[in-house]
Amino acid sequence: MDGSAGVVVIDENAWFRELMRETLPEYGVTVLGAERSPGSAREVIVETGAPVLLCTVSLGDERCEGLFGLLSALPERDVPAAVVLGDTFRPGGHILPGGCPRLGKNDGVAAIAAAIRNAAGERRELLRALNGEIGPERAVDIMLNSLGLSEALAGVDYLRRAAPMYAHGSTAAKEIYITLGRESGALPKSVERDIRFAVHDRVPKASVYVRRMLFGSDWERTPTNMALIARLGRAVGAAGFDSSPE
Repeated sequence: MDGSAGVVVIDENAWFRELMRETLPEYGVTVLGAERSPGSAREVIVETGAPVLLCTVSLGDERCEGLFGLLSALPERDVPAAVVLGDTFRPGGHILPGGCPRLGKNDGVAAIAAAIRNAAGERRELLRALNGEIGPERAVDIMLNSLGLSEALAGVDYLRRAAPMYAHGSTAAKEIYITLGRESGALPKSVERDIRFAVHDRVPKASVYVRRMLFGSDWERTPTNMALIARLGRAVGAAGFDSSPE
């Protein structure tokens, strides 16, 4: 799959699946497959490398357990982003548990297509960061943003500065906290606390595909400070960061 806006549609209604096949291409989205349920979609996702799923919430499955089960079962790098539809409304806000954007069918095809394109673009950028195709500073920014970690939290700046330290070989938490504290005029325990708050406040709300790509089978667990720092540090190394101290 070399296009960036391909989608697999999951909906019980055959008429709606056909409507998406016919209309989404007019908005720059290629329909790679259309299935009745998450359980029947796995094969086509793997075969096509679809970057996005468009999945309608079924009655009785408002928390999208079927969708999340599908995403959990796919290989990490094959996990697509997911856009979730309500039948006629936008239930409970624009983000579902699992960090999936959602909207109602009555928002229209243009809005659905825009959500698919946005999801595909964000996923593509994350893959580029993980594959070392982007400079190290930009790669860290992309990963932090994908996890919902913004500049508004003090711990985010510490995470950004900790990533190259890890890539340089500083793999002990105490060493990293002391160095960051010394540079910032803060106590090491304050550094640890600020990072921990940022991680616990934001990471559980990030998209399923982001957490799967970053943390693999442990995606449902909130990572420790050092688990996240290590993941960022490995991406810094993949981006060509010089791992020998100056």
